[in-house]
Amino acid sequence: MADQTAKSRTLDYSLSKDVLDRVKTAGRAEHFDSEGEYYGSQLGEQIEAVGGRMFEYGKVKEEKQKQKDMLDVAWENSYDVLGNRGSWASPALYDEFQGLEEGYKNQYLAAVDSNDIKQQNKLLRDQEARSSSLLGWKDAMTRNSEVMGAEGTGYSSALSEENKNILMQLNAQEEPQVQINPSTNELEFVIQGLDGSEQIVTLGKLEKIMEENMPPTKIGADLTLSNKTLEKYGEEGGKWDNEVNGKIMAENKKRLKGIKNIATMFYDDFTDTNTTFAEDIKNHPDLNYYNLSYDTLGIDASVLDKDGDGKISGREQNALTGDDINRIIEHMLLPENRGIAEEYLAEYMTLKQKTYYNRGHSSYNNNPNVKKKRRQQKNKQWKINNPDKIGKYWKYKDNPTVYYEGGAFKTEDEYFKHRGVEDFSDEIIEFNR
Repeated sequence: MADQTAKSRTLDYSLSKDVLDRVKTAGRAEHFDSEGEYYGSQLGEQIEAVGGRMFEYGKVKEEKQKQKDMLDVAWENSYDVLGNRGSWASPALYDEFQGLEEGYKNQYLAAVDSNDIKQQNKLLRDQEARSSSLLGWKDAMTRNSEVMGAEGTGYSSALSEENKNILMQLNAQEEPQVQINPSTNELEFVIQGLDGSEQIVTLGKLEKIMEENMPPTKIGADLTLSNKTLEKYGEEGGKWDNEVNGKIMAENKKRLKGIKNIATMFYDDFTDTNTTFAEDIKNHPDLNYYNLSYDTLGIDASVLDKDGDGKISGREQNALTGDDINRIIEHMLLPENRGIAEEYLAEYMTLKQKTYYNRGHSSYNNNPNVKKKRRQQKNKQWKINNPDKIGKYWKYKDNPTVYYEGGAFKTEDEYFKHRGVEDFSDEIIEFNR
């Protein structure tokens, strides 16, 4: 399984023994009692525990974090169960589906007995649709398994607890409940939501979860190439001015247009700088760029809103919690705020890219040859601004004529020797004897 420790979570405290014990039993797809009777997988107990304890709102933060950790462990273990099973469908799911098909078979035989050709044709078309749906589930679940496999990228850190719960139950298939949608003839799973209620999961829902939670590897790769170019540009002494900054911003905005997994860019280190937008956003100098209010986000302003204006000011944003930041990001990701999200992200990407330019430019500044040239230029300018009282005049390309009084020098070399500086002859247009 792909290592999700760094990608999916950072724990603020050590895992408790009961959670560690769950990790220890990961990968055991089947378990038997002392008499050899099969009694299911340990994952079933994990799912039950998660379903009973997850997101009991109002509990202390540490308790909520423990619940989240339990879900993370059970979710990751479910991929071991899926992989060890050797098939996307468990025997229990196969039996459940066959039971449904048996009913449709009886309907078809009844249509044959009544010589109802129209009904027979309809039932055969329905069977083809169910078969197609089953193949679609097989393909999607295979890709889902590969994402978390040894060669997979793993899912983004943006993957929500709700979606982890869905994937976990689809992977484990402990006492699965399925149904056939009468309108579409597609297979649907009936799972237990985090709040304990029934939740219908369609193939389209699974595909959407996967599409929106794949790591932003393509944009990350594009940035890596761009960063190398910018670093080299800095190494060669290129300047980062408003024109360059605007060009990079425009490129980043273009990269963000139309991408489906934009949420992953808030929570993943796609800039390869060991931090994320969600971690850095509190340091943004103008988080209230679009009149972000406590009321809009559902954040209690009684303690945080020091100036009483109802909006998140620069000083107040330092007191925001991780949950508050998540609310801000969720608000940014609303369809009506897509442009705002892209603006913030493009700016964030540009600032991160500038760090690579700075690294290159730092190398340029520390280059001995560059230092020598700068010393020469500084020395030359000083000599021009502080002329000798002897000699004739020298006309430089980029400087006004400098006059000298007293004796003249016959050659440029004599003058340079007199001044004790290096040869500037390439800069001199005229030497009057």
